[in-house]
Amino acid sequence: MKAKRIILFFLLLSALIPNQLIRADPGWLTGWNYRVQLNIDHNDIGSELVHFPVLVYISNSSGIGSDDVSFVFDRIGSSSLKMAATKSDGTTELYVEVERWDVANERGWIWVSKSDWVISNITDTVFYLYYDGDHVNNTNFVGIKGSAPAENVWNSDFKGVWHLDEDPSGTPPQIIDSTSGDHDGTSHGSMTSDDQVLTIIDGGLDFDGAYLTVETDWIEVSNHADLNPTSAITVEVWAKISPETTATNLVSKVVVGTNGYMMYMENNGQAFFFVYGLTATNSGGTGVLTIGDWYYLVGVYDGNFLRIYSQGIQENSDIATGSINVNSESLDFARYGANGAGSGQGWSGEEDEIRISSISRSSDWIKATYESSREHLIDFGVEETIILESPNSLFGAGFNASSPYVILYWKSNLTDITLFEVQNSTDKISWDYLGSNTTTEYHDFQVFNGTERYYKVRACNYTGSYWANSSFTDINFETVYFVMPIGNGVTTIPSLFPGLAFGIALFIIAAAYYYYQRR
Repeated sequence: MKAKRIILFFLLLSALIPNQLIRADPGWLTGWNYRVQLNIDHNDIGSELVHFPVLVYISNSSGIGSDDVSFVFDRIGSSSLKMAATKSDGTTELYVEVERWDVANERGWIWVSKSDWVISNITDTVFYLYYDGDHVNNTNFVGIKGSAPAENVWNSDFKGVWHLDEDPSGTPPQIIDSTSGDHDGTSHGSMTSDDQVLTIIDGGLDFDGAYLTVETDWIEVSNHADLNPTSAITVEVWAKISPETTATNLVSKVVVGTNGYMMYMENNGQAFFFVYGLTATNSGGTGVLTIGDWYYLVGVYDGNFLRIYSQGIQENSDIATGSINVNSESLDFARYGANGAGSGQGWSGEEDEIRISSISRSSDWIKATYESSREHLIDFGVEETIILESPNSLFGAGFNASSPYVILYWKSNLTDITLFEVQNSTDKISWDYLGSNTTTEYHDFQVFNGTERYYKVRACNYTGSYWANSSFTDINFETVYFVMPIGNGVTTIPSLFPGLAFGIALFIIAAAYYYYQRR
């Protein structure tokens, strides 16, 4: 009799075991009312990238799809610190550097990353940007250049990151290093505020140097051990070739012919990467660069090869070994180098986004940086808002043995809603229309055991005909992604049949135990 009771208990328990049938959308960061989803296509990522800085450009034409995301400015105006970025779970925050926030023209450039953030080459990487004018400044995770949260965007292998978006005529040092090394640069020559120009990423500098002229425009960064790597190095720069461009350096830290490194431009329009102290001095040149075009040039030494890249693609390489000869000279932008100042060779053209790393960046990292810099890495979703005020946040669930179903309910704080449209999805990519209701409740009877379901509601502010080709005609939609207050946004619905399968397994175990006891 006792064994029978044990078996009956297990059977009843198994029928009540919840089956993870429905998964809500990613969680919602507490206290924020608005967000937009961003997506990185895994097909654009050659291999897994960790702590990779992603450029997010906010404007009326952003990302791969030239999406209008100026609604961010509508919500927060000039308050650029009233933002948050999260991983795909919607709640784990990432660090944000605000490079520039131009509220007058509704353009913003921000960089997003974190030490444990992984960008996958297997599945798309989703992350979120939250924004809310009523929120306090998010100073723990968002900051301007030079702030602690902004510096956390750049990993320790970056020894210098210069966006070059500052006014070169300001108080020195004018040119800010975004890393924690604080290797800021000072402008020289006759640079004025007019030399700060709109470039490939926000602003850059227009240098008007001339060949064999000592007094030219350039930026000087004081010598530091960080800028003297010996075993590996990566030098990056965006450059725009002008008709006056002559043989000179874009980036240099050299004692001419003996030590250091430089990204060099020849008279014929080819770029070369020089590193002194190795068995080979330079990597060979790129193809001839076109006047008036922007180029992303990268030089890499990894201990075995010298390589040069243009537009994210390797153009040339040479076998090279040895240690880089270091020096005590300054790091210069748009000049041959402090030791070579007597020869002039000032750069005439525009530069943007200079970076020095003490490691050899991979070809996949370089390619992704190129795509990110030119707005070809991310795609934006639509604005989402959390207007749910129900204590349980999401929904209740009903079921019976033959027909499980879901009861969706929500509470809106909008006062001018005429109709709610309900959609569902199994992958959050393809959404199916379920139906509509004038109240804040909907029953979904199209539920099948063993499938995950995602739901969203769009609130329609009615101004005309409800329908046009089975969709709302009104442009004022509020998108609601359901949020669960329990672990990872997962809720469960009891279902009899999956529970019975589990119960049979328990029955067999109980029967075996009973048989063993009888023996």
